[in-house]
Order: sequence, then structure tokens, then C-alpha cells
Amino acid sequence: MFPENKLSPSAGRVLISEPFMMDPYFRRSVGIIAEHNSKGTVAFMLNKSLGIHIHEAMNDFPKLPIPLHFGGPVQKDQLYYIHRLGALIPDSYEIMPGIWWQGKLDTMIELLNENIATAANVRFLAGYAGWEKNQLRRELDERSWFISEQQVDWIFNTATDRMWKQALKNMGQDFSVVAEYPEDFSAN
Repeated sequence: MFPENKLSPSAGRVLISEPFMMDPYFRRSVGIIAEHNSKGTVAFMLNKSLGIHIHEAMNDFPKLPIPLHFGGPVQKDQLYYIHRLGALIPDSYEIMPGIWWQGKLDTMIELLNENIATAANVRFLAGYAGWEKNQLRRELDERSWFISEQQVDWIFNTATDRMWKQALKNMGQDFSVVAEYPEDFSAN
């Protein structure tokens, strides 16, 4: 039914949900794998805006037009962030060249106040997606997810409402066809 996807999960790679996934948390989702090891996998969904700005959810944040996204169903009350600011934020963890995860929150807030951290180089996320040991492998074997490699600029510059389709199109012609599948075949 779907093209074969031969990439394995690893930090920095992108997860793309198959077109008919019904789980409301992951329907037509795109996520970046932050960590993958023998214990499991942590990823952040990138294309699920919560419709509010970060300062509306977090009191200490400056009033800037930076959206808050749904990162996944685990610890939805916790704030996470990925960014392109690297060494400017101490204790950041490099996911892949050009993308870091977390770091000192006080420094992030300072960089927001100085307009160094912007919507172009940081993505704030409520919660994360997590898979226990071998769980993601089972879901990949069931073809619930595709794995791809995307450019850093693409991750931060692609509009969230176009991200799912564009991620598939970036994988080549066979996946471009999948990107055009309707959400509901019964509506055809």
C-alpha cells in the first residue's frame, strides 16, 4: 500500500505519520526524534500548533508572537523546546548538527527579550511523544510511520499546516503520491 521506507530511527531524523492514522495526537503528524536508544525513543511533534503564543501559557515569557505547539501526549504540562541557538544556551543537547534540545530556560528567556531567540530559530512544545523499547520499531513494521531526513532550515521554516505534505514530497516521487491521499477516502 505504501512505498518502502528503509531508514531506521535515530536522533535528528523525522517521523511522518501514515496518511490514515486515526490517533488524534498523531494524525498527519511530523515529529523530530530527539533521542533513540535501547530504552526507547523521544520525539517532538512539530506541526501541531496549540493556537496560542508561548507568553499566554508561560508567565515569565516576553509577549512575542512565538507559537506554542503540541509536542506529544506525554507530560503535556511540561515545556520543551528545540532551537538553532547551540552554545548560546548552556546545557543544550545537540540532536543533530544545527538543532538542539532544551538548555537553561533563564538564558532562553534572556535571548527572547534580546530578540536573538525568535520563531525562526526556536520551537516551543507542550509535552513529547515517547515510545518504550521496541515500540516504535513495531509501529514502523506496521507502516504507521515513515522516517526521513530533512534539512534544519526546512524544520524551522516550513509552515506547520503544510509540513506533513511537504515532508512526504521531500522523500521523492513515491512518497509524493502518498502526500496527496485524501484524509477520508469515503469523501471521494
